[in-house]
Amino acid sequence: STAQKKSVRKKKSEEEGLDPNAWMVTFSDLITLMMTFFVLLFAFNDPNPKEPQDDHSDTPGLFASAPVTFQMQEHQAQTRIRKNLEIFLAKQAIQKIQLEHSDQGLIIKLPAEILFAKKQATLTSKAIQVLKPLVAHLQKTTKRHVRIEGHTDSAQFEEVPDVWLLSLQRARAVLKFFVQHKMPAKRLSLVGKGDSETQVNTAHETNRRVEIILLDPTKTNF
Repeated sequence: STAQKKSVRKKKSEEEGLDPNAWMVTFSDLITLMMTFFVLLFAFNDPNPKEPQDDHSDTPGLFASAPVTFQMQEHQAQTRIRKNLEIFLAKQAIQKIQLEHSDQGLIIKLPAEILFAKKQATLTSKAIQVLKPLVAHLQKTTKRHVRIEGHTDSAQFEEVPDVWLLSLQRARAVLKFFVQHKMPAKRLSLVGKGDSETQVNTAHETNRRVEIILLDPTKTNF
């Protein structure tokens, strides 16, 4: 019978020292080796290969374009703030104030004549009428740090013992007014620049000014 034949073959194989299931061990090893091979291939394969880059390459990459993006964003922000200020100044009927874009931030230029008496560093009543609504407007519309700069010109050397000190005192007077009207002191700084940044070579009112700079947040530096 069939059962007897199988029994005879098995007995014969055992007598010859052969294991009829030995082929399964070899096949299992082969499968394991193949799996290991493909796993290694997958591990060494980078789905997003990167070409080697020279750190000194002139070709702009992703991070090289970031400063350009920041510059565009800052220009747009300054434009928005400037438009709001222009509307505010028109409603308040405040004249002679100039607005200017710069790398440092948006500059609000106030002529000294609308803030101080000649050779003085004490705010006039006219100055208070200008600065009070201005600081309230800035409080509502921006959280930027503010640097206040005082400027004079060389012509005042004949009238004032120390033009550098005068420019600093005038900037300080404006800063103190801002603090008194709830502008946080931690957002403020001041600089006295004397006649180091005159805009007109000869004696002129535009050289005698206070600048309120709404600083670029990426370049805030006290």
